[in-house]
Amino acid sequence: MSTRTALSTPAASSAPSRRRLLRDLERPRDAFRHLGPNWFASVMGTGIVANAAASLPLRFPGMRAAATVVWAGASLLLLALCAAWAVHWARHRDHARAHGAHPVMSQFYGAPPMALMTVGAGTLLLGKDVIGLDAAVAVDWTLWLTGTVLGLLAAFAVPYRMITRRAAEPDAAFGGWLMPVVPPMVSAAMGAFLIPHSGAGQLRLTMILAFGVVTWGFAMLWLAIAAAVTVRTARSGGLPFNLTWWGFTFPVGTCVTGSTVLAARTGADLFIWAAVALYVLLVAAWAVVGLRTARGALRGTLFLPPGAPAVAAAPARLAAVRAAS
Repeated sequence: MSTRTALSTPAASSAPSRRRLLRDLERPRDAFRHLGPNWFASVMGTGIVANAAASLPLRFPGMRAAATVVWAGASLLLLALCAAWAVHWARHRDHARAHGAHPVMSQFYGAPPMALMTVGAGTLLLGKDVIGLDAAVAVDWTLWLTGTVLGLLAAFAVPYRMITRRAAEPDAAFGGWLMPVVPPMVSAAMGAFLIPHSGAGQLRLTMILAFGVVTWGFAMLWLAIAAAVTVRTARSGGLPFNLTWWGFTFPVGTCVTGSTVLAARTGADLFIWAAVALYVLLVAAWAVVGLRTARGALRGTLFLPPGAPAVAAAPARLAAVRAAS
């Protein structure tokens, strides 16, 4: 009896390792358990690649077709994540509510509304070739309005909860605290694509242009600072991969679209070449982060909570313990 039990234990413990897809999870359905709002950053990062390509001042053969494919991928990813997140809230409501109380994860509640607005803008810029202009405008208005409302709620609720429900230590501040207040800015940026379809006066366009040049200068300054800090951190080995790496894509993409708008309004070569150079950087960052995300998702590693061991590693640890004993 004991011999049969001893022989069956390794086989049972090694069962997850035989499953190649989501092999780091004990059960495939556990992928929904810890699915947080940070996953929507992948939609933001992918969608902005398409949007930036569609509005780039320089055109290359096949670029619009490739951008349309990327937009379609971002749209499908958004639909899949919305469905998966609904399952997460239905089956694991305790974990979902815990995300709202978590000091880091709660900052990503601005990601879903920004994902909606990003895909909406791509629908207007690229999807109109597929579904028609009228339908594209309707979809963009719907996603932009929904994202704007949800973004304003996140911009209010998350900081309010931080102030009233948690006592933060002086050294607890980090860059993610700015995440909840970003959606209203994205609403302004993505809403600019709807201006031609809603009617706008010259005064409004002049104000946008004057504000845009100043903001672009600050954006370039902070981009240089962020790049220097990131390189320094990576060299010290303190930058392990996780979903926050998608934060390297969306800000760069907004710099591309901002540079493109300024290039169109001013005709300055500075903004044209800045948009092209930033787009090359954006695609490179998106490719690296996208491949790392796909690999982690297929293994199931990215669906585990922080610090949790991978199930696939259990048989190896068990063998090492037995060998040592």
